[in-house]
Amino acid sequence: MKNLSLLIFLSLIIAAGCFADEAGEADSSSDEGAAAVMEAPEASSEAPAVLSEPSPKVMTPAANEPEEKEDEEATYELVRVKQVIEGSIIRIDRGEGERVRLIGVHPPETFRIPFSMNFWGHQAREFMSYACLNKLVRLEYDDRFAKDGHKDENGNTLAYVYLEDGRSLNELIIREGFASVDPKEKIKYAREYAEVMRKAKKKKKGIWGKSKSAMVK
Repeated sequence: MKNLSLLIFLSLIIAAGCFADEAGEADSSSDEGAAAVMEAPEASSEAPAVLSEPSPKVMTPAANEPEEKEDEEATYELVRVKQVIEGSIIRIDRGEGERVRLIGVHPPETFRIPFSMNFWGHQAREFMSYACLNKLVRLEYDDRFAKDGHKDENGNTLAYVYLEDGRSLNELIIREGFASVDPKEKIKYAREYAEVMRKAKKKKKGIWGKSKSAMVK
């Protein structure tokens, strides 16, 4: 009986040990599961990736389709000055020696008296010869004279005349004091020319100066 009781006691101890091992493994798995559960929110706390919208396609003109030029350079007819007749009249190489009179420019004429103004008439013609003789110029017309075919009573073509570098001959002769301007004349650049004349008078240039009595010999 003692041996039997001892065997039963040993069996109970062994069984209890096995149960404890199983319980330990169960606790361990439950701890791992809990840890996994605790870690889950950390993984899910990251913001989901946002898908960027596809960029719109840029339409380009076809290879055989010409592009429009926004600022297409304007082309002008250039003519050559063959003769300077007066400070405001030139002859160009168009037609049968077409004569052009500068709009808004009133220099003294070479054949008028008194002699002082006759002098400045020659000075104006010499200045124009220096500025444009045998050079290419561009003509610009004024709509005011369109009804008369851009001609004056003597058949001269009325125009604003520009050198190749863009400078206005009309302004140049006024600026140097070799011509006057009528501010009331209804032309495109009346205001600009009047301002140029005002500055020439202030500087006492040409006909606006004190020395007007000389005569060309």
